[in-house]
Amino acid sequence: MKKILSIAVAVLMIAAICVPCFAADITIDKTTPDGKGTAQVKTDISAVTDNGTFVVTIPAEMPIPWNTENTDSSKDFTYSVESQLKTGKLIQVDVAQNNANMTSASGATLAYTITGDITAVKTTAPVVAKVTFVKTVTVNVAGTAWANAAIDEYSDTLTFTAQIVDA
Repeated sequence: MKKILSIAVAVLMIAAICVPCFAADITIDKTTPDGKGTAQVKTDISAVTDNGTFVVTIPAEMPIPWNTENTDSSKDFTYSVESQLKTGKLIQVDVAQNNANMTSASGATLAYTITGDITAVKTTAPVVAKVTFVKTVTVNVAGTAWANAAIDEYSDTLTFTAQIVDA
């Protein structure tokens, strides 16, 4: 039985050597017109299993100086996008307030709004280099809100949502 098995394995090994290569080589010889041949160079994206990669850089904190004059005030903050995506894809960023008020530890509130690049902000191409796509979020506090708030530390959270979308 061992002899039969070893003969079968030997035959399979010899057969494996005879398997031709599936990519046909091009031969240029004296009969080739102009002595020229062409070969195609192309990328292979079969290992790419998703739509690409992206990074959205947002500020960890957005400090707003206390307005002692009780006037309308605004403070700008920036975020940026970097991406390398498949053709026909873009990054979309949305910014949302969790509440309409910042809250202090004691439960007091300070009303505020956000404006600027906050709704359905899309990159203009699938590939965006670092720091070339910078957008602004403005935090606004009305003078009346400052005038009616006790001096304290108030906070809220902004949620930045980034997703890959079709162009």
